[in-house]
Amino acid sequence: MPNADTQCPQKSPPEPYQDQYKILIDNIKDYGIFMLDPEGYIRTWNRGAQLIKGYAENEILGRHFSVFYTPSDLKAQLPQRELKRALLEGKCEEEGWRLRKDGSMFWANIVITPLFDSSGHHMGFTKVTRDLTDRAFAERALKESEEKFRLMVEAVRDYVIIMLDPAGRIISWNSGAERIKGWTEKEILGAHFSVFYTEEDRQSGKVEIEINTAIREGRFEDYGWRVKKDGNRFFANVILTALFDEQGKLKGFCKITRDITEKMESDEALKKAYTELESFSYSVSHDLRAPLRRLEGFSDILISTQSGQLDENGKHYLQRIRESAQRMSQLIEDLLNLSKIGQAELTRTEINLSEMAERIAHDVQRPNYLATQLKIKKDVVAFADAGLLRTVLHNLFENALKYSSKATSPVVEFGELVEDSRQIYFIKDNGVGYNSNYAERLFVAFQRLHASDEFPGHGVGLATVKRIISKHGGQIWSESTEGHGATFYFTLNNSGVKHV
Repeated sequence: MPNADTQCPQKSPPEPYQDQYKILIDNIKDYGIFMLDPEGYIRTWNRGAQLIKGYAENEILGRHFSVFYTPSDLKAQLPQRELKRALLEGKCEEEGWRLRKDGSMFWANIVITPLFDSSGHHMGFTKVTRDLTDRAFAERALKESEEKFRLMVEAVRDYVIIMLDPAGRIISWNSGAERIKGWTEKEILGAHFSVFYTEEDRQSGKVEIEINTAIREGRFEDYGWRVKKDGNRFFANVILTALFDEQGKLKGFCKITRDITEKMESDEALKKAYTELESFSYSVSHDLRAPLRRLEGFSDILISTQSGQLDENGKHYLQRIRESAQRMSQLIEDLLNLSKIGQAELTRTEINLSEMAERIAHDVQRPNYLATQLKIKKDVVAFADAGLLRTVLHNLFENALKYSSKATSPVVEFGELVEDSRQIYFIKDNGVGYNSNYAERLFVAFQRLHASDEFPGHGVGLATVKRIISKHGGQIWSESTEGHGATFYFTLNNSGVKHV
């Protein structure tokens, strides 16, 4: 049987425990770990201390540890007080600014522990230092950010912005809340937010419904009557948002309230004004249209039956009367259409704008603008009200064909482009263009950039277009260089559209 001693390799004698411990301490890089004698002079120095403080071992051994402290801390005798506290309490832990060799400061967490031998004799101290500068700056930035946010919220006077605990009790109160609701912070903190609700809403369980909906869906939004401290009511837009921590635990709610009583009243007044305006418009149009139709009709009769008895001046004047009556009738029609747009309800459907543009362009083109070349991009789609978009394209194509009619080779183009995820439609011509200094007048009713005897019109078409585009939640704008055509761009807030 083999000798066991010859089969198992012999281990070298272990290093002394003190040597292993020194190797371990020396290789720690994230903490400065060193020893002080009873008076505070440095006796040992590890790799972490050198990385954090900047001193090599031969530069720092034998020096007093107060070399790491700021002048103000030295004046306050902080190093000596820390050693005394460590002796009295068995440990001293603090955070504060300390100095590196190069004079720069870092935020340090320090722990000083007294050392005693087996007989209880005081041998000195261990000092462990950790650089927490990044954490300190992050905490300071967070604190400053929170303070700025708090000041901002408190300064907001047009909105109620308050915080609720998970049970719905009020734990913060801004100046807007005091101004709108009437309670001071001292009066309202700790009260349940149901105090703002009418008795009917409280009895119907509305408060509980709002809280439960906010917890389930993340937020709840409502419009309704709320109550002020003096008992008066106001019409409010309310958003209640549930706040959860990283573990999904409910921490409370943020409640934002806006007093929209004046807006509601103005909306009601506006609706009433629209109704009255519509009645007035129809009444005026009826009263004006009848005599205009007679004026136009009698002019036609005179031209067809009595023109032989009139000289050239008489015929010219009679024709002018007829044309003026026609223009007035068209203007009344345009104004009625403009007034109707404000009340028209949107019915959005997916529309092939290319097909619509093709039909409208050819209808407008005949017979006046047959020389114009039409370029219409295929399969351009939009999610919009078909009837109102037909009015938009009709007006824009009529303008483009009209103002390009005097070009040598007139061209009108319809297409689309995408910028920043926005779908933008355009109609472009190579006509007379306009002076861009007056571009803001384009979409204002009765504001024209060209004389009516040069290019006929009433200045209502583009105002109608802008109102329709705005009703769709879109925008319209134009670019032009005088003498080199114009391009009209518009968007439609196309949520729901499927691109072909």
